Amino acid sequence: MFQAISYSGWAGAEMRAISAIDIALWDLAGKATGAPVYQLLGGASRASIRTYNTCYDRVDFLTEPVRLARELMESGIRAMKIWPFDGIAHETRGQYITADQMRRGIEPMRLIREEFGDSMDIALEFHGYWNLPSAIQIAQAVKPYSPMWLEEMVPQDNLAVYKELSATTIYHCV
Repeated sequence: MFQAISYSGWAGAEMRAISAIDIALWDLAGKATGAPVYQLLGGASRASIRTYNTCYDRVDFLTEPVRLARELMESGIRAMKIWPFDGIAHETRGQYITADQMRRGIEPMRLIREEFGDSMDIALEFHGYWNLPSAIQIAQAVKPYSPMWLEEMVPQDNLAVYKELSATTIYHCV
């Protein structure tokens, strides 16, 4: 199925449809064997997993990051994923980032760290918008804020670039 739709990349409705079919097939296999899917996949690997909130919330992480983090913490969530550099990438097509743009991108993290210290983990999503030099620059600039991870800083289909990005930063870049 993937080869039939790979012209549209690794995202989009086609990939969601393939994922839905995959989940449905696992569910059918579980029903046919009378076993839960996690057992079909090899059994439990841990008693619990940490969760995080992908912040598509009614509270905007760009304008009210502290309020959002507070509401998440009050509901028991101690990790969040935000994408404060996306708008900036659209301004420059991801080809460069100025000092002012860097400050704007870092601001939500800075405010959350100032208010909550390390009690709220912050993951950063980049949607593959950046070129390698800019991604390296951003990774180095966010280091003092201890992000949980940096997700898809560069386009996802260039593994050589990811290897170089990982080699030049302290992060495991996913």
